[in-house]
Amino acid sequence: MRVLLTDKEFVTYCQRLRLSPEAIDVITSIRQSAPSRLVQATHVSSPTRYYSSKMGWSLGAESRTVEAAFYRAFDDDDDIIEIWDQPPKVWLRYRSGKGRALSPIPTTFDAFILGRTWAGWVEFKKEEQLQKLTDHNPNHYRLGDDGHYHCPPGEDYAAKYGLQCRVLSSADIDWVYQRNLLWMEAYLRKKGDLTVPTEAEECVLNLLQSPTGLPLSELLMRATNATADHIYTMVAAGRIYMDLRLTPIAEIDRMRVFRDPAMARAYAMMHALPTEPANGTHAIQLRAGEHIVWRETPWIIASVTASVVDLMNEEDVATVPLPHFLQFVTAGVIRGLPEQSRSSAEKEAQQLLARATAEDIDAALNKARVVQAYQSGERVPEGNIHVRMIQRYVARWKEGIDRYGRRYAYVNLLSRVYRRGNRLPKLEPAVEEELKAHVAKCTPQVEGVDNTVYYEKLDGGTITRVWGDLCNVCVDKGLTPPTLETFRTHVKARPRYEQEKNLRGPRAAYNLEPLYLELESTTPRHGDRAFEVGHIDHSPGDVELFCPKTGKNLGTCWFTFLVDAYTRRILAIYIAFHPPNYVSCMMVIRECVRRFGRLPDTIVVDGAPEFRSTYLDRLIARYEKHKRTRPKANPRHGSVCERVFGTTMTQLLHNLEGNTEVRRYTWSLD
Repeated sequence: MRVLLTDKEFVTYCQRLRLSPEAIDVITSIRQSAPSRLVQATHVSSPTRYYSSKMGWSLGAESRTVEAAFYRAFDDDDDIIEIWDQPPKVWLRYRSGKGRALSPIPTTFDAFILGRTWAGWVEFKKEEQLQKLTDHNPNHYRLGDDGHYHCPPGEDYAAKYGLQCRVLSSADIDWVYQRNLLWMEAYLRKKGDLTVPTEAEECVLNLLQSPTGLPLSELLMRATNATADHIYTMVAAGRIYMDLRLTPIAEIDRMRVFRDPAMARAYAMMHALPTEPANGTHAIQLRAGEHIVWRETPWIIASVTASVVDLMNEEDVATVPLPHFLQFVTAGVIRGLPEQSRSSAEKEAQQLLARATAEDIDAALNKARVVQAYQSGERVPEGNIHVRMIQRYVARWKEGIDRYGRRYAYVNLLSRVYRRGNRLPKLEPAVEEELKAHVAKCTPQVEGVDNTVYYEKLDGGTITRVWGDLCNVCVDKGLTPPTLETFRTHVKARPRYEQEKNLRGPRAAYNLEPLYLELESTTPRHGDRAFEVGHIDHSPGDVELFCPKTGKNLGTCWFTFLVDAYTRRILAIYIAFHPPNYVSCMMVIRECVRRFGRLPDTIVVDGAPEFRSTYLDRLIARYEKHKRTRPKANPRHGSVCERVFGTTMTQLLHNLEGNTEVRRYTWSLD
């Protein structure tokens, strides 16, 4: 809902904040200016055109995980009145990291904010980026005593007009709140039309009479006269309450719904628990070396397999079936012990256990059983063990008791094969530094090492040539040069992705880039529900079509798909004989609306010209949706559509007459 200040309201606002005429002129200029720059996709960022309900148009965000997240939070913040993205650049004066005075530097802040109690420029950055900038030049960015980052030159510039300059870090983003805002976005945007049938509202309120509220899953199941749409509408209207900062709505079994915020606060107070249970126990991790209490006796988990758990204490060894062990834990018969009660020797033993394999632990337990049988005069379980070997086990067992205690004595029986061999470097330290400098560029520069010639660069030369240069450098410094084989081994030991990127560039190394799961807690890449994220992309079909009437070859057709990222359902398809253009985008969106009466909340596209058209941006903004651009030269970010294209080609088009699959292998045809 657009809430821009009118001219009269703006005058009142300036008077309330007691802004100077110069500050009013600056703010007026910003409000009357277009964004000073357009956000562009890079190899790592996903710029977003975020539609702001407060402003009534789309704001340019350089990253979906930083700027776009803050814009979304500002849209729901009643203390923020207006958001002006990419304001005109200002000229900042500050010194370099070495204290040298710099000439005025043009700077474009990410946004200019009009708040109820303040107004000023805002810069959004990732936490790790701010840490690097602070280390590089504390005169530009620094961490203040209040725990927040500051831009001293920006603050000095803003202070001349009585305004503020703030730096917001990605560490300040509440990602649970962000997920819930995305879930509730459609309801929060229609605050003027949040009506619910009386029958549905009474049904929900009657179910929420209890001060403990209800889990959302139970409310959805028991509210027979109300739909999920009615419940979310009542939340957006404030007639019932869910804590959007506590639990993701997508986890309906954990999210609780209350009649009002007061009941939610009372429930939170009643169920507030200390971080550690009163009996001094803690959660059990099913791993070797974990301390537990069973039948009021301390034990240690010696090993864990798919079927049994081996336990040990100072007097006995026990094997418990895994299902029974889990039942004992659930019933409270087996409890954990806090980490603080363990000595340094026990922690050292746990580190050895964590490094050992399951086979090594089983072998150590067998040796422990042999020692116990030998000491008690019983028959040794494995009769083919020589007496001297048994005596060696006994000696190591006693040494383990002295070092780790009786409960961890078996750790000293672990295999020591990993200690074999001379693992110390055979090259002199100075030669080692020179070798590393000739393999890849040293950053920072190693003192006393010439790094002008090295292998991993676009014109670095062959391995033999760089090795020859290394030999010359070593001889000049009176060092013994390494052999060609040693140098080649160090080159091959380098990470393949980093090496290929240095030799041939990031695009050539893209296929070697290691896959990893997203380690940071952000909003799910593909959304929490259907119609949250949709991908649009084009692909030529591997088939040529002929006119049935004239027999004329019409050529290859182009497919344009709109795919839902969460469900992987194809929402719309548009087929044409012309190359992709703005018409293809408009038609696939039109087809989606015709079929479902709605569009995805966020539409993801690549950097092709047809996706940068003004027509597409205005259409998406007209329907209050967001547009996100995938990073440059990163096909994996479009895997949602690429997988659909591949399946369509192999399962459908390649089985039709007139398919052109063979053209992919023209180089091998006779």
